[in-house]
Amino acid sequence: MRGVRVELVHISGSGRIEPKALSSGKYVLGRERGCSLRVPSSQVSRKHCVFQVSEVGISVKDLGSSNGTWVNAERVDQTHLSAGDLVAVGPMVFVVRIDGTPDSIDPVLLYEQGRPRAEETPGMDAGTDLEQADASSASELSGTGSAVGGMAPLVDMEGSSVIEFEFDLSDDEDDQPPL
Repeated sequence: MRGVRVELVHISGSGRIEPKALSSGKYVLGRERGCSLRVPSSQVSRKHCVFQVSEVGISVKDLGSSNGTWVNAERVDQTHLSAGDLVAVGPMVFVVRIDGTPDSIDPVLLYEQGRPRAEETPGMDAGTDLEQADASSASELSGTGSAVGGMAPLVDMEGSSVIEFEFDLSDDEDDQPPL
């Protein structure tokens, strides 16, 4: 039996799209060095949420994060994800793509639709985009997880379950010290 093909497609308000295929398994997203999806942002908890991919689909579970995990602009504790769902974690918004659906993505429109409203998220600024993430933390890559921020991984990623997201943070104006 062939399982489903799952991708998390990172989208940004500036129009960038970056798809990452996920094979079966668990993917912890957080700012901690050991996370398989590492986002060095103060808006992301050390271990923020976990994506579980199986032969039948994908689900997400919040791991008690401060700012929450949001699916289609609604805060969730745990939920099964469907094709086209929008997942927001800190400054990041993802579109869930399953077996190629949705085939086209409008990143600017979906980014705005996927973001939680500022009044519902203490400590988060609705205008914050991934390009404003903590670039200084991105320079502290670990050997097990890779950081968001365009940094090269310190390990050979071939065959690894660690997902590397590459984003241009060069125009980051409000760098913060590492947490």
